[in-house]
Amino acid sequence: MLEELVGTDATFGVTLGDIMFDDLSLFESQNQGIALVGIPWYNVIGNHDVNREANRDEHSDETFERVFGPAYYSFEYGKAHFVVMDNVDWYYNEGTKKHGYRGGISKAQMAFLENDLKLVPKDKLVVLMMHIPITSMEQRGAIFKLLKERPFTMSVSGHQHYQRHLYLDQEDGWEGEKPHHHVINVTASGSWWRGMKKFGDTPHAYSRDGVPNGYSIVTFDGNQYAFQFQAANRPADYQMHISAPVQYSDEQAAFAYTNVFSGSEKTEVTALLRNRKGKRMKLEVLSAHMEVDQDYKKLYDQEQALKEKLGGKIDWVEMSAPVQAGHQWKAKLPTGLPAGMYTIEFQAKQPNGAVYQGLRPIRVVK
Repeated sequence: MLEELVGTDATFGVTLGDIMFDDLSLFESQNQGIALVGIPWYNVIGNHDVNREANRDEHSDETFERVFGPAYYSFEYGKAHFVVMDNVDWYYNEGTKKHGYRGGISKAQMAFLENDLKLVPKDKLVVLMMHIPITSMEQRGAIFKLLKERPFTMSVSGHQHYQRHLYLDQEDGWEGEKPHHHVINVTASGSWWRGMKKFGDTPHAYSRDGVPNGYSIVTFDGNQYAFQFQAANRPADYQMHISAPVQYSDEQAAFAYTNVFSGSEKTEVTALLRNRKGKRMKLEVLSAHMEVDQDYKKLYDQEQALKEKLGGKIDWVEMSAPVQAGHQWKAKLPTGLPAGMYTIEFQAKQPNGAVYQGLRPIRVVK
């Protein structure tokens, strides 16, 4: 993935935590690799970036700070004000004699955030960058209170190894005039670099919701912004995939699914079925947010079956179990069609006006 970023015209880059999987001795090496990209790079601390033997939160980030600098700070570019947060609250439980973490920030960091925002004009976009999603933070109510009078806010996190665009409202504790946009960003490792190895000796590394591993490209224009998903080692227009039967009988109920990788409740999805002569038929599209990605589940089941056949002796890290793809839609395939080949066409329109398209051939049999 790094090679496709070298020479980018981006102004800066950000890693949203879990830079190295607990091996902090690799921080320096990782820093040298990222330097090849050739742009300023900011780092957010994650739960896998802490000193795991520390008994107090204030000691858990000492190695991170030695290599990367402060664990929380702010900076500005143009009309955007960025705040990097350390929301991994590390602790030691005297009762269980075990270490752990929760989503939260210290009183000192809360005071920093409050004082920092006092100096930021309200016509600027405030971007909070953290590792654990803001919805899982103990102090989210206090943070929302600091932001509620601001018309331009956004926050972004990682941690979950799936992608979501959330629009938080009163049910989530947000009291601002319009919903607060929080992005749980796609991960570079997908689901922890899991899955069978492909050509090049790397795992396929799909995220648990069927999204390929990758990153986001965020474009800022004044106090406005737009997210674009970018799959690793894929063209920029690869924004969805379609799951459908290779063939189906027109007497059977069947569905075609599309997983729009950066889709959300604000994404408009339509579907068409086109025959060989180009005649189109509009299909009924239903939300399928509460279902798992069909292809990911199929791949997961295949790997589990192969693992069992091999007696558990595999040379890859097995895939994570699928989770509900919060950006999936399905279209009911029509009955009564003449036998032959057809093309399913899904189209997704994003809130920023971007339109993505995906195609899939399908055969109708009698």
